[in-house]
Amino acid sequence: MSKRTISLIVILFIITVVLLIIALRQNISPNSNKVAIVPTPTPFAHSVLSFAPNTVNFTLGSTKPQVVAIQLNTGGNNVTGVQLEMSYVPTAFSQVTIANGLLFPNPFVIFPPKADAMEGTISFAYGITPAQTNQPHKGYGTVALLTLTPAFNPADANGNKITQTQIKFLPKSLITARGIDPSVMNKTTFNNVLTINYVPATNAATTYTKPVISPATK
Repeated sequence: MSKRTISLIVILFIITVVLLIIALRQNISPNSNKVAIVPTPTPFAHSVLSFAPNTVNFTLGSTKPQVVAIQLNTGGNNVTGVQLEMSYVPTAFSQVTIANGLLFPNPFVIFPPKADAMEGTISFAYGITPAQTNQPHKGYGTVALLTLTPAFNPADANGNKITQTQIKFLPKSLITARGIDPSVMNKTTFNNVLTINYVPATNAATTYTKPVISPATK
């Protein structure tokens, strides 16, 4: 093979490589005329749980129960289900029960209402049924009703008299909404606590407010 032929082959090879590099650069270069589409973030965690009333006074030596409503403000979300997880001091009460509110008519119960005196937890979870797919809740409503029966002489595990205790929402609480995978519960829910005071009969204040049991508003 002559030197001219070899030179031609080398030149053609170099030209081919250069053209290939140019083509690749054109393919990966951003198009300056293309407008970048920035996705608009969708705020969703607007739903808030709270207690109504948020303060209850019990008279020491009395075991008269009182009812507290757990309220939901959906904040614009189309809520399809609720999981309630709360903590409490079992020795402060002789009995604690939780029942369904009016949020959903005939809901699908995921796990039944339960107050565990050993763990000091209250739990309940339910949501819409398959037949209620087009009936999510939006607005205000009562998720559940807590019935609290005070201990005659409330004391902690060490025998110290209890004059005040609280019921709080736990991080496992969540609210589901149509079209949104994560929980839509706003973290401000965890700032809402139920405070229970135990006061002597002479100081017993009539500050207990009958719970507002909101109908399911849309």
